[in-house]
Amino acid sequence: MGITIRKVREQDRETLFSWVAALGWNPGIKDGECLMATDPDGMFLAEQDGRPVGCATGIAYDAAFGFVGALVVDPALRGKGHSVNLQLYRRISEYMGARNVGMDTMPSSRKFFARTGNISTYRHLRYEGPIAGPRPSNSIVPLSEIPFADICAYDAACFPVRRERFLRLWLDAYSAGGFASLRHDRLAGFGLVRPALRGFRIGPLLADDATVAEELLQAMGTLSGQASVALDVPEANAASVALAKRLGLDYAFDTVRMYSRAVPELPLDRIFGIASYEFG
Repeated sequence: MGITIRKVREQDRETLFSWVAALGWNPGIKDGECLMATDPDGMFLAEQDGRPVGCATGIAYDAAFGFVGALVVDPALRGKGHSVNLQLYRRISEYMGARNVGMDTMPSSRKFFARTGNISTYRHLRYEGPIAGPRPSNSIVPLSEIPFADICAYDAACFPVRRERFLRLWLDAYSAGGFASLRHDRLAGFGLVRPALRGFRIGPLLADDATVAEELLQAMGTLSGQASVALDVPEANAASVALAKRLGLDYAFDTVRMYSRAVPELPLDRIFGIASYEFG
């Protein structure tokens, strides 16, 4: 029997995120809920003989830009899942239509996506470890004290499009872990730490400069304590890599950021950590 593809249902979520966990991505404990609520029409499941064998998730942020997150084949089919991958990619591409689509893919999959016309850019480097350091400065405040419109505006300056729905869901799910930096009563950066399957994940982490980013990380460290945190930094921002190393975090693996049509111009010097591989 051939492969059939249908939309993901709520009861499929545990299976999907067990596959993501098997990749070592270490999702936040509420990431799945946020993903399904952000764009439930962009999640697809491949089945063979009624058994789930793969999934693809995508978010159509607006009419011009989308992001493909998990495109995963059941680990039991590794090395044999090319047909499943291809069919899932075609289905998610149909859903995205004429949008420019971003994705973070494992290096082993880069050639597959390049053959379908995607453009490779820079790598995102995963760093992990506990954050130790002095208490954050007085310029750091809970993110809940910042108007939501200001958060959305700062995020939009560092992402190809505005993504209010995602940010509202993200902040509601992980409200206790959000911190912001104020300089002269102006938002100079914000970050969010969230509990994950193992330890904590950080993201997004956006800041005017490395000093602000470090102060935000120290604030988040007061919540994560001695537990390990995971942070995905753009290699193209040398200051973000240097900061991760200075804080004693260890390199774990990397992904490749790719785009389907054009590479957006982003202020990479302000991006110190992406939200996640599913959301960009």
